[in-house]
Amino acid sequence: MSSADAAQIVEMIMTDVYRPVPAAMFKFSRLRSAKREVRVRWILGNITRRFLPAPPFCYRHLRSETGVAFDITRCPFADYFRAQGLPELTEPAAGNMDYVMAEEWGVELERTQTIADGDAHCDFRWRFPVAGAN
Repeated sequence: MSSADAAQIVEMIMTDVYRPVPAAMFKFSRLRSAKREVRVRWILGNITRRFLPAPPFCYRHLRSETGVAFDITRCPFADYFRAQGLPELTEPAAGNMDYVMAEEWGVELERTQTIADGDAHCDFRWRFPVAGAN
């Protein structure tokens, strides 16, 4: 099987398995607010305060006028797949799931670089829809 075929199968499986997680998070966040921006900020705030500061992740929070921004500077997923000799599976198995999350929440995620691709960090730029859209 080619690497591209393997990556496609892994991403398809991971998407099917993972999609209910951000969907449930977003439904739960309705208890916090009816506004999408408040809900997404709350979810991402919990993720960045509770999970990303804990080893083996390392991250830095950035200011953003249009959403939420942070960089991951150490990624255990990239480390794992690199150690297995399969760095090309990092994004389909883990990295692309962030786009599933963005889709479920109705926000835009822009990521221009990743550790898996050899960059120093993964940049996460979450942008909210136009004000007033829920």
